Amino acid sequence: MPITRVAFVWPGLGWMGGINYFRSLFYALHHYADGTVEPVLFTGKDSDTYGLEAYAKVVRTPLLDKKSLPWMLSKSIKAMTGGRELLLKRLLDQHNIEVISHYNWLWKGCAIRSLAWIPDFQVLHLPECFPEQDRQATTAAMANAIKKSDAMLLSSEHAKSDLYHFCQDCLDAQAPHSYVLHFPSSFSGTLDELPSIDMLREKYNLSDEPWFHVPNQFWMHKNHSLIIQALKHLHKGGKAPLVLATGVAKDFRNPDYVPELKRQLSDENLSDRFRVMGQIPYMDMMGLMLHAIAVINPSRFEGWSTTVEEAKAFGKKLILSDIEVHREQNPDRSYYVAVDDSEKLAELLSKCVLSYNAIEERELSLNVFADKEKSMKEFSNSYVSLILDLKTGCAT
Repeated sequence: MPITRVAFVWPGLGWMGGINYFRSLFYALHHYADGTVEPVLFTGKDSDTYGLEAYAKVVRTPLLDKKSLPWMLSKSIKAMTGGRELLLKRLLDQHNIEVISHYNWLWKGCAIRSLAWIPDFQVLHLPECFPEQDRQATTAAMANAIKKSDAMLLSSEHAKSDLYHFCQDCLDAQAPHSYVLHFPSSFSGTLDELPSIDMLREKYNLSDEPWFHVPNQFWMHKNHSLIIQALKHLHKGGKAPLVLATGVAKDFRNPDYVPELKRQLSDENLSDRFRVMGQIPYMDMMGLMLHAIAVINPSRFEGWSTTVEEAKAFGKKLILSDIEVHREQNPDRSYYVAVDDSEKLAELLSKCVLSYNAIEERELSLNVFADKEKSMKEFSNSYVSLILDLKTGCAT
């Protein structure tokens, strides 16, 4: 079977969930696509590719350097030709690209097929999390992708359902061809490569007590305050466990969110029970997860939770908000709690502390992790199948 070269246009991401997503996809294709699909990453001259060059060919171009002369020329030509990205198309042709993936379009009807990715429709479910200007821009970008791409890629069945509602309610149009591609954990190392519990305790000045891990960005919809309220209930009885929260400690849409969380912690004397650790090295974060009592994700909304997939790869116990996507992800060892039920969350935290056995958890993680590559192979096979389907014009 001839190689299908697929382009990924990378203007640079500050969203760690997105970076981890592409790490998973490129790793899976590198190891399991058997040469049928080759990803090619197009990016700016100085863009951070976060090590993705280990799994994909990288082409650097000033066309993707914002405000550079080639970038401005490309934008001018696009404006004069009714939206056609002719310079980017010429570059892609030079590298024998047949499909452009996870990018909106070059132009409608272009010979290079386009597969646009919408991770989720959070803007429809939680409009209050978006400033009005951002909400309008996000909605317009989704509408353009839907109208002008050859097919849509969604990360969950829930998002696919949202796509149909969005088309019906906002566009008054029929939904386009679409695919659902569930992604697994992006972690590609071995458990022995992760820092030991003693190393983590020394590096981050942790006590000898076990901990829960919350590996979410500090965005308002992630609902960290539910954990703080649960800890408040437990703190009254002197039984509040330690919770370690990692992720970029800044919500670009709601700059008051993190300061308000810290104020709550201070007011309730919980700053030593809920530690805002911020962004830490990826391997350290995965080590905290591996050695945790359980992983918590109380989010009010998810497209397809990276947190859940990473915890599943380690066989970790999970305490999850009772939302549709978490049910769709269906981890084996999970408890569910309503997004506003802090008392129930407090009960589950206590239950997990009482049943925790570090030796048993380690053995379980080793057994579950042994099957991780099976998930990666399935991920690769699913993506290859949909790309070949799209390439031949048979998207359904």
